[in-house]
Amino acid sequence: MALDGTLFNVPDTLANDQAFGRSRNQYSKGAYPQARVVMLTECGSHAPVAMQIGGYAEAELHGAYAILPKLARGMLLHDANFFGGAYLEALNAKGVLALFALPSTVAVQRQRNLPDGSYLARLKPHAKAVYPMKQALWLRIIEYQITDERLGEPGHVYRLATTWLNPRTAPAKELLVLYHERWEIELVVDELKTHLRVQQKVLRSHTPQGVRQELYALFLVHYAIRALMHQSALEARLDPDRLSFTEAVFQISEAVADDRGAHQSSRTQASLPQIQTEEARCPPAQALRTRRALRGFRGRASPTTRLQTVGGGESAGPYLKCIGHEGRRRQLRFRRDPQAYLADLEQRLIKLSLPS
Repeated sequence: MALDGTLFNVPDTLANDQAFGRSRNQYSKGAYPQARVVMLTECGSHAPVAMQIGGYAEAELHGAYAILPKLARGMLLHDANFFGGAYLEALNAKGVLALFALPSTVAVQRQRNLPDGSYLARLKPHAKAVYPMKQALWLRIIEYQITDERLGEPGHVYRLATTWLNPRTAPAKELLVLYHERWEIELVVDELKTHLRVQQKVLRSHTPQGVRQELYALFLVHYAIRALMHQSALEARLDPDRLSFTEAVFQISEAVADDRGAHQSSRTQASLPQIQTEEARCPPAQALRTRRALRGFRGRASPTTRLQTVGGGESAGPYLKCIGHEGRRRQLRFRRDPQAYLADLEQRLIKLSLPS
C-alpha cells in the first residue's frame, strides 16, 4: 500500500474559498481554492481504497491520521511529508511496517551497524511536536547514492527509514527496490487528473458539498475501471501493471456508448475480452512506458502528430502496434471531442454495477 496527497482546483466561489482555502504569497492570492486529497492506494492494482478530503492549509499528515483506521497489517510506503514519530507509533500498534524517505531536517544518531550496510538509530520524542511521541522509537536507516544522473543527483546521499528492523528478513537492497513501487501512486494521480478528467483544470461543483461528491464520484469511477482491469488481468494471467489504463477507458467507453440498450451485466462481461485481446498483443513492459511520454505533447500538436512523436525522439511503433488500428481510430475520435465523449461516463459506469 502507498500513501500520498494531491491538490484539486475547485471553482472560485465564496463558499469554496471559506471551506478549502487557497495558496497566497506577499503579492496576491492563488487563482482557485484548492482541496487537498490524501489517498491510500494499492500499488499492484492502482486501486484507491481510502481517501480524506481537506483544505489547502491542512497538512497531509492530518489526512494520514484520518485514514489510519483503514490500514491493516502489511507494508506502507510514503514520502517524507508523512514523517512523524507519533504516526510511526500508531502504525506499529496496528502491525503496519513503514518504509519512507527520511526528511533531510531529521537528525538521527547511528547506534548499531547491520551486516547489510544499514544501521539502527533511535528517534527520540520532541516536546514541540503537534503529535507527540509516547516514547523513543527504533528506526533502521538505509543510506545510498545514485550514479545515473537521469535518476537523481549523483553523489547526493539519500536516506530511507523503516520500522522493519531485521536485515535478514528484509535486506537493504530489497527495500530499496520495494520503495520505488511507491511511484505507482503517482501514476494513479495521473490517471485521475489527466485521463479521467481530460486535463480539466477545475472541478465543476460550486459548493463544498458538491466538491466532495464530485471527488468521491471520480475516485469511485477510477476504482470501477481498475477493478475491471484487475479481473481482466487475472483471467488473461497477466500482471495488472501490463494493462493500459487509457486503453481500458476507451474499451469501456465504447461498450457503454454502443450498448446502451443491452443488459448491463452483459456489457461488463463483454468488455473483458476486448481489454484482454488488446493487452495480450502488447510489447514488453519497457515499451509500454513510451505511452506516458505522450503526456507532454498534449495541446501542442495534432492527435496524429502525438501518436507519431514520442519524447526523446523514439519511435512510436510499439505504441501503435499495442493499440492497433481500431484502438487508434477510437483514440483519435476521443481526442477530437473528449469532453463530449466522457461527459456522462461516471454515471454510466456506476450503472454497470446496478441490477437491471
